[in-house]
Amino acid sequence: MKFIADSMLGRLAKWLRLLGSDTLYEPHIEDSVLLRIAREQDRIIL
Repeated sequence: MKFIADSMLGRLAKWLRLLGSDTLYEPHIEDSVLLRIAREQDRIIL
């Protein structure tokens, strides 16, 4: 599974990465860009 984390979930993103999950986290990303990336890369939004 691949994830993309919202700006409020930086700590969770860090833990998911430590556990080996493919997690993308950008703290200053706009929601529209977050949605586009999730759709293009088939990621689950957290």
